[in-house]
Amino acid sequence: PAEYRESAPDLQARLDRWRPQLAVFHGMMGFRPFVRYALGRDDSALELGPQPFTLGTTALYCLPNPSPANARYSLEA
Repeated sequence: PAEYRESAPDLQARLDRWRPQLAVFHGMMGFRPFVRYALGRDDSALELGPQPFTLGTTALYCLPNPSPANARYSLEA
């Protein structure tokens, strides 16, 4: 948790600087802390897929993580 808290604002600064059209997060484990600590938004209702909010002009998207540690999603899904 401390690493996420420290790193999220750094990632936000990089995204603000480079302004990509799209930023894709691999799994909710990294996306939730980014939303909470960098954007200051409530992360309790986040869902996978395209997000209803942006970071400036950067669209945000969250993919499912098919890791074996994540029992909800498989590579096929």
